[in-house]
Amino acid sequence: MSLCPEPSVSCAPGAVLVQRPVPDSCCPETHCECQCHNVTLPVCTAGEVRVEEPDPDGPCGCPLYHCKKADVCLFQGVTILNPGQSMVQYFERELCYIVQCLTHKDPSTGFYAMEVTTANCSEKCEPHQVYVPSSDPHVCCGSCKNISCSYPSENGTTEVFMAGSSWVANCTRFDCMETAVGAVVLASGVVCPPFNDTECIQNGGVVQTYVDGCCKTCAGLGLLPFSVSPVTPTASTNCDTGKEDGKTCKRVAIRTTIRKDDCRSNAPVTVYSCDGKCPSATIFNFNINSHARFCKCCRENGLQNRIIQLYCTRNATTVDYYYQEPMDCSCQWN
Repeated sequence: MSLCPEPSVSCAPGAVLVQRPVPDSCCPETHCECQCHNVTLPVCTAGEVRVEEPDPDGPCGCPLYHCKKADVCLFQGVTILNPGQSMVQYFERELCYIVQCLTHKDPSTGFYAMEVTTANCSEKCEPHQVYVPSSDPHVCCGSCKNISCSYPSENGTTEVFMAGSSWVANCTRFDCMETAVGAVVLASGVVCPPFNDTECIQNGGVVQTYVDGCCKTCAGLGLLPFSVSPVTPTASTNCDTGKEDGKTCKRVAIRTTIRKDDCRSNAPVTVYSCDGKCPSATIFNFNINSHARFCKCCRENGLQNRIIQLYCTRNATTVDYYYQEPMDCSCQWN
């Protein structure tokens, strides 16, 4: 238990209570000493600065510290902008707003005033594009990436082609290609297959153009129509009562141009079929009191597969077309 009296000295700001020993005395001497380095410093918040001011009334002359608002813009209580400085903020990736720090103060806040503008970045993209956000934090909007290709047609409208598709216009082939930066249109000249006008005419054909007049093909004159769907021979349901020319059933060759959708053979090809006369008769049957009909039809004996290359006009490509033709023909009962 201390027998020394409690100090009754109260120190002014900047001064602290100090005790020093006194010779021949058990109790120390208590007095105030100026120690400005022990002055408590205030903690300032975002957008504030600590300022130092002299204290003319203080016995120690220690400076006074307090916080005051800096000459800046304070955005959302955490972001500090200097006058004239701007910042980009994003919302749901497609929306962004730009914050501009102005050069005059806002009386209501004590900070410099701000101007905020908003932009919907995806609105500038076309229907065949998707929006890609900006990877630069200083750029508000990103870019529009093509997921398909648009092409202005001659009638003033715009056609959209998916990646991987191709088309021909004005003797130029266009391909919609998928790349790292999106779908792009690549143009190249139409490459037509070899064609001999003289051979076409000598074979009884007529020279015709296709791909908007860029290429030539040979169309047959007076040729029997040819099915463009896969050939599946079936038994005839009608009896051949005899040809006027009297020819018997046999395998005959037909020159024709094969067509399927917008694809066709470059020149007439030889296709075999069955044609000719087969026996038929009608005999009165007394048991049934009616005529009985007997007839054979000219049909195939065995089939063989054939393949031919067709040239497609829309995208200037070739495809393989498979069909069947008879190996031989004969008269057969239904």
